[in-house]
Amino acid sequence: MTKKSMHCGQCGGENIMRDAWATWDVTSQTWVLGEVFDYAFCADCEADATIVERSLDPLPEAASCA
Repeated sequence: MTKKSMHCGQCGGENIMRDAWATWDVTSQTWVLGEVFDYAFCADCEADATIVERSLDPLPEAASCA
């Protein structure tokens, strides 16, 4: 699995949030994430955000010609 980070499309910051809802699970006695919505907000530039995904995996090394 490719690891990735999420960034604000405007400022590049990583301090972004998504709207979501959670439901109470009586058995586990915890809040369980139910749904994540499209709306995103960047706390760095304090604006609505478009999320940009960036790969954290290193780029494959180029083959060398001998």
